[in-house]
Amino acid sequence: MQDGTPATSETTASGVAPGAPIERVLSPEGEALVDVPIDEGAAVGLFRHMVRARQLDLRFIALQRAGDIPFYASSVGEEGATCAPPFALDLGDAYFPGPRSALGSLARAVTLAELVHQVFGTARSATRGRGLPHHVSSRENGVVSVGGVPGASLVHASGWGWAARMRGDRRACLAVVCGAAFASGGFHNALNFAGVGRANVVFACVVDSATLSSHTGCETVAEKGQAYGVPASRVDGRDALAVHAAITRALARARDGGGPSLVEIVSARAKPSEDGSIALPADDCPVLLLERYLERSGVDVAALRAPLEAELEEAFRLAVAEAKASASPGRASLFEDVYAEVPAHLLSQRDAFV
Repeated sequence: MQDGTPATSETTASGVAPGAPIERVLSPEGEALVDVPIDEGAAVGLFRHMVRARQLDLRFIALQRAGDIPFYASSVGEEGATCAPPFALDLGDAYFPGPRSALGSLARAVTLAELVHQVFGTARSATRGRGLPHHVSSRENGVVSVGGVPGASLVHASGWGWAARMRGDRRACLAVVCGAAFASGGFHNALNFAGVGRANVVFACVVDSATLSSHTGCETVAEKGQAYGVPASRVDGRDALAVHAAITRALARARDGGGPSLVEIVSARAKPSEDGSIALPADDCPVLLLERYLERSGVDVAALRAPLEAELEEAFRLAVAEAKASASPGRASLFEDVYAEVPAHLLSQRDAFV
């Protein structure tokens, strides 16, 4: 075991070397390769969060296949990238989740019932039935709704982080995106603005290495940080402790006035087969990797998981029943929540429509 953060490549103050190795904290067997950056209690808390996310993912997928919900953006196999980043945030920070990281909002005190109402699109959901199933938001918990345009949340986060810097406070925000968002104009605008303004923001891009070359001519996403003066790192998304460590370092840098950071999280999302089943190799499973580490540390994981999964099963059953019994948004709600005083031309449309 080495001391400190694993040194994976020679980096500069404005980026990461092209083709740089990927940071890890744990070996595939769950053995610590460096000093583990969080204590056992925090590791157990992160593990519980990841187990809940996996179980909820599978249940939401089942609801989609049963025709109860229109669609669902799964993150099975990406729990390290979904759960570890928001787990590093402090109270008062802001979280901008991506389409496949909505379950990360559980780490921000968003409740299971709130998630289920959003997925079903009921009038009780945070977006009052207007958003897509994964467009979770919670103003009181600092969770900003997922945007429908790839990369848009990066721009919003850069503005939030710049405002925090202008106020002189130590709050920071985290924006997580996936897919080809790093190839969007929003990615360029956000990193350029944040780099110039030294915004209190961390950009985390979850990347499927198998499809990277179809979206960019670069070897990595992290090396793009060099163009904007934004320090960057690459981390193994299967290793939740490594992801947590990378995000924590980047957030600390933002709080200290060091400006934005870019974290490339190299992950492997499980792909469903033709029969609808989801197969994830053991070596690619972030939940299993953290479980192996905890077992090596003497934690009785079986005793931890059993009551957690039983509790989740009952809570999910009740939340789904409640959502199915809840009213759908009324037609009149289309004209609400935008204007303090609805303009006359919309009032006439509302009267004719409703």
